[in-house]
Amino acid sequence: MKKIDGKPVPKTHDEIRIFAMLRNESLRLPFFLKYYKQLGVDRFIFIDNGSTDNSTEIILKDNKSHLFFTNETFRNYGNWNEILFNKYGVGNWCVAVDLDEYITYPHIEEMDLKRLCKALDEKGYDALPCFLLDMYSDKPFIENKYISGDDPIKVCPYFDKDYQSENRKLFNPKKMRTYSAERISGNMRKRVFMLDENLSKVPLIKYSKNMYLADGRHYIDGANKTDIRGAILHMKYLQDFNERVVSEVKRGVHADGAISYQYYAEKVKNDRAITAFFSGSNKYQGSHSLLDCGIMKTSSWLSKKTRNH
Repeated sequence: MKKIDGKPVPKTHDEIRIFAMLRNESLRLPFFLKYYKQLGVDRFIFIDNGSTDNSTEIILKDNKSHLFFTNETFRNYGNWNEILFNKYGVGNWCVAVDLDEYITYPHIEEMDLKRLCKALDEKGYDALPCFLLDMYSDKPFIENKYISGDDPIKVCPYFDKDYQSENRKLFNPKKMRTYSAERISGNMRKRVFMLDENLSKVPLIKYSKNMYLADGRHYIDGANKTDIRGAILHMKYLQDFNERVVSEVKRGVHADGAISYQYYAEKVKNDRAITAFFSGSNKYQGSHSLLDCGIMKTSSWLSKKTRNH
């Protein structure tokens, strides 16, 4: 990886830092930066994997962002993450998300990310598990009219509330031991695309080299996970969805030969007006929307923190 910007990354343990990989995300980048800055993120560390739009220009103009470039195959993304986490993440609270992912959590309306991280520190927690929640509109994907810089929740405010959960035994090759983790699946991805994908993620961690992040940050070992559960509002299904999935199938760089993207591409090929909206869709109206249906989970200690603020 090559560092493109000339700005130094300060050595400190007092920042909240985002680590994000991207390719051709100029549609989503402006609001992504705005959302996380307002939430309390201090610094953005981006890895570009061959963008051909103006994504890199947007990043280089932002005074809180750093840009790394690699033309390696995306299959190596786990190594990229670990290199940068070890160099710039140790001791800091780190947010690891994609450009179409917006982290949320119980009481976000009253508590920014800095206050949440401070509360987690006080309780001895160093990881926040989340539900990767697909958000969609009441229109076919290709008819969405998202404008860059706007809040995508205005275009895609709907979600499915149903899901499945199971406990899995996994193996940590660094520590040569097994560990347990929750795997969430189902939801809109299963209903519309018949995909049984992992919707568990751990996007917020106070990183240490003892942690083991597995399967694209879907699982973690070596962390004290909090008893609350947040969510990631997943804005994948904007007007560029159909075109992007076809493009990614051609590139073939995703896990298992991009088989998930093959399912997506087959669906949009057979039905260009495909939509996720149905009679059981729920509308997002703030954190209580996800708490009320069990997508997110809170705890008495966090609620008390919020009341006493």
